[in-house]
Amino acid sequence: RRNYTKMAVVALRHKLVRPGLALLALVLILGGVNGALVSAAPGLPEQFEKALGRGAVPDVIQRHGGVYTLPFQEKLWLDEIFRRLVSGTERDELDYTLTVLDTQEGNAFSLPGGFIFITRGLLKSIDKDEAKLAAVLGHEIAHVEKKHGVRAVLRQMGLTVLFEVGAFWVDLLSADFLR
Repeated sequence: RRNYTKMAVVALRHKLVRPGLALLALVLILGGVNGALVSAAPGLPEQFEKALGRGAVPDVIQRHGGVYTLPFQEKLWLDEIFRRLVSGTERDELDYTLTVLDTQEGNAFSLPGGFIFITRGLLKSIDKDEAKLAAVLGHEIAHVEKKHGVRAVLRQMGLTVLFEVGAFWVDLLSADFLR
């Protein structure tokens, strides 16, 4: 990729190609960087994934009203369903956790590394329906199993790099036109 970038710079400086064409080629080349970052998600070390999720947990808890402590019997029911679902996962290296958030909003979500959240409001609307709870929690566990959160972060990182490099080239092209 670096050789292609150097070739694009040389071509622009010596006006061997039109600037717009060189910029388009560079964007297409760098687009491969974004794809490589996203496709690298399956091979990333679990420590990176866990750290990514763990770093976001305090903010999630704060933004959603804190942690809610369920009554004892309800906690046993929730933990048993969650434990059964986690026992069927393929990623044994993760220690899945389930946190109930103290908000009436009906929602559930996950973070990379096995951090699963469900809100008090959603639990209330599920109303002891084991099948509904299992469907919601299973859906969130699937996001972690398939590394959807990690892929989203890497995709965003790749796009950020792509935009920064693109801005650099636009500045370079503007300067070249003014000479």
